[in-house]
Amino acid sequence: NKLDIISPVVLKQVYRKNNLENVLPFDEFQEMFSVSDYSPKRAFLDSAFAQKLSKRNLSVVDIERLEADYRRQLASLDLGMFRISMGKNYLIPPETASKILNEIPQTWMEIYRQQEGEKLPQVDLDSNMEKRLRNELQNSRLLAIDRAAVYNEQMLELCDKLIPLLQERNLALPTGEYLPDLIKMLQNVKTYQLNILQSMVFSSKELQNNLDHLFLQSQIQQLENDQSYAKLKYQNLNQALSILQDKSPNLLADDKNNKDNAVQINFDANLFNQITELVRRDTGNAMRRQLANLSLELGEEMAATESRLQYYKQLLNNMNGKAQTTTATKEQFTSLFNATLANMADLGKKVREFKQMLTEEYLSGLNFYVPVGQTIQTTDRLISLPKLGAILFGLWVVFNALMLTISFGKEWLQRENAA
Repeated sequence: NKLDIISPVVLKQVYRKNNLENVLPFDEFQEMFSVSDYSPKRAFLDSAFAQKLSKRNLSVVDIERLEADYRRQLASLDLGMFRISMGKNYLIPPETASKILNEIPQTWMEIYRQQEGEKLPQVDLDSNMEKRLRNELQNSRLLAIDRAAVYNEQMLELCDKLIPLLQERNLALPTGEYLPDLIKMLQNVKTYQLNILQSMVFSSKELQNNLDHLFLQSQIQQLENDQSYAKLKYQNLNQALSILQDKSPNLLADDKNNKDNAVQINFDANLFNQITELVRRDTGNAMRRQLANLSLELGEEMAATESRLQYYKQLLNNMNGKAQTTTATKEQFTSLFNATLANMADLGKKVREFKQMLTEEYLSGLNFYVPVGQTIQTTDRLISLPKLGAILFGLWVVFNALMLTISFGKEWLQRENAA
């Protein structure tokens, strides 16, 4: 809507940006603006129409014909542009007024782009993750591997969110990688590097320390607490859903009979009772749907938590099991870990580049505002030139008539005095 350009949200930002709080109230500032359709050809069309109307001896039929032709030509103009007008206020200098007019559409576009930007992926990747993982390696190899796995999952999650922005296009990085290629590479990092590093730790006592056991035990304890809390919420939801269903067995029966959700209302003395029953039924259905959706979401969350819980329990069992000290050495682990970090750092950089490319391309499509020309200051005449000429001519005629009347009056008085 073109009126969004001068909406209070936009004008408020411009008002504050130009420090007009001490100049005039915002309500007065807001009333100064208007938006209208505009075309460069409109001025020529108006001028030609005014010249045609200025001709003498135009009949009513001729004027109606000219107006119909003017409206037809006006409707055929390309009105793809808008003109923002700002009323005159002597408290605002012309330079500030010109600056305000230029800032209004720019601010409007920035607000719109910011709202649209919320649809973009919000997963931010830590550019210092490689350094963090190297520092984590000094404390616990297993903890460093787990942190690397989490970072790898974040990159995969970001790639999944970037897929809809592709819109079935084959876009590639300057280095030649497509988004499916990056996803495949990240999956290979998990399968052929992180899992192998994890197995190295479990198979060699030399690579383990006490912090590894404490880390796994803390993860298991935290996940068990989360799972217990989720189960309580799940039971409460199911109990509330059961109570809601038991309270309205008749309504449930009606829902089964009316499979197409058709409702019949008889307009008689029980009209208001039927309307009340209908509202109660709709409210009950909405509450049941909401509780059912929450129950499904919580069930999925419990399943994910249970999966991670079993995963860490299995890791702890593997660590407590019998390890072969000759399976992996520190040198082998360090070499593979460094290669994994280098690979993940390179993939993280490419994923961020791909996100930046898609984000800039998406936002560039929102650059719908293009300024055309500069601001123009105009002063409308209170009286048009033809009217001003007619008024001056009328005043001249009245003045001359008054002077003639005075002259004739004096002569008449002289004649009367002489008689």
